[in-house]
Amino acid sequence: MKHSGLPVLKNMSMYAYTEAWHTEGFHYYRDAYSLLFIRARSVILTINNHTHRLEGIGCVYLPSHTSLHIQFEDLIDKLPSSTEQLRFYACNYDWIGEESSTDSPFMPMLAKLTHSVLLDQVSSLFDSYENRLYNSLSQRLPLQAQFLSLFADACWALEQPDCLSFTQPLDGIDQVISYVHKHYERKIKRNDVVRLSGLSLRQLTLSFKQRTGSTFTEYLNRIRIDKVKTILLQSRQSLNEVARQVGYADEFYLSRKFKQVTGMSPTIYLRKPHTIASLDHAYTLDLLSLGVNPCAAITDTWMNDHFQLLHDSRSFQPLYWETEHARRLQVLQASSLISFCIR
Repeated sequence: MKHSGLPVLKNMSMYAYTEAWHTEGFHYYRDAYSLLFIRARSVILTINNHTHRLEGIGCVYLPSHTSLHIQFEDLIDKLPSSTEQLRFYACNYDWIGEESSTDSPFMPMLAKLTHSVLLDQVSSLFDSYENRLYNSLSQRLPLQAQFLSLFADACWALEQPDCLSFTQPLDGIDQVISYVHKHYERKIKRNDVVRLSGLSLRQLTLSFKQRTGSTFTEYLNRIRIDKVKTILLQSRQSLNEVARQVGYADEFYLSRKFKQVTGMSPTIYLRKPHTIASLDHAYTLDLLSLGVNPCAAITDTWMNDHFQLLHDSRSFQPLYWETEHARRLQVLQASSLISFCIR
């Protein structure tokens, strides 16, 4: 989702299952951008002639003038009549301050969610939207703030590697990258990767290096070591246990790969002072209120002035919501970020 402007909520709606939907399905179309949140027992989503089965909770980013069709699977007769088949929230919004772009059109995306946090957020926002007594600025601004918080969390879910695109199927390299992020703990054979990519070994080798800047083995090891760092910092498991969790044979092989990637052993890494970064505005405020100064953080003008961030700390690197992801990564790397990246 590459936008240069800010989203502004126009209106909201909520839909629940009706008997008519079982045979005809449900069709959704708007001339505005939509952020959709769906809880369903089992449905088929169709967008731009692409389909995907959804069970549980999903978040859908839908560009303007794009239709979504929801068709129920034949499960209704097997479930109690009291069981909710579907709940559907729609946030319709426009972009303000959007710069013209020659990029390809924005694509619909789907993120399957493993918890109900976003659904709870949109439910709360909808309650606030429905309970407005009058359309005053004092009411609209808190609603917009609530929507922006929801939108930021939804974007995080939609930016994950396993997010699905409904218009452009993953090419061979994207297929491999997505697979590695999901199954890094498995023993991944070269022939399996070549088969998954649909390319020859030579094409895969060259294209993967061009896309990621790394060989496939280097990329896989980096993902595994990043996971090792998280486990080491959050638990007291032995290196042997950690090695098995990320796909390494034993602690000795893990230690060797860890040093190749980080330049230090796991033991020294744990002893090294760790810096903190925050990629969420609310967490930045919490950290600063507790007297913890991150090396880099999402901030704003008020926060910079109130905590004198740019004046008191030369090591602090400010990040803003409009900061591009590539720039955020550069700042974090320049700050020698080791572990805690709060989101």
